[in-house]
Amino acid sequence: MLKRIIRYKVYFDRSGHYVNYAKTLLIIAMAYKLWEDDPLGVWIYNNRFFVIPIMIIGYIILRMVIGYFDKKFGVREREIGEYNKTDPNLRQMIKDLRDIKHKLYDNSADS
Repeated sequence: MLKRIIRYKVYFDRSGHYVNYAKTLLIIAMAYKLWEDDPLGVWIYNNRFFVIPIMIIGYIILRMVIGYFDKKFGVREREIGEYNKTDPNLRQMIKDLRDIKHKLYDNSADS
């Protein structure tokens, strides 16, 4: 039962990345509606075929820059490292590998 729940959680989390794309467009549409009575909103409405694509492109560029710095500073690798510290299966594998390494070293020293 727990395996099934975890599998569904993974499905749900992975789908969230794709849902975020649609949420971004909805946020832009909501901001557009909220600003329609403001002078800025009127200007955006009057120039919507120019401004809205620029807003979308700017958002994409911003996400790419954030992703670049995330990769450059190794945030994901550090995050994975933190997860691995708490993974009991990985810790057991590392312990087994160390034991094998010590046994091989001891056998080669005996020869």
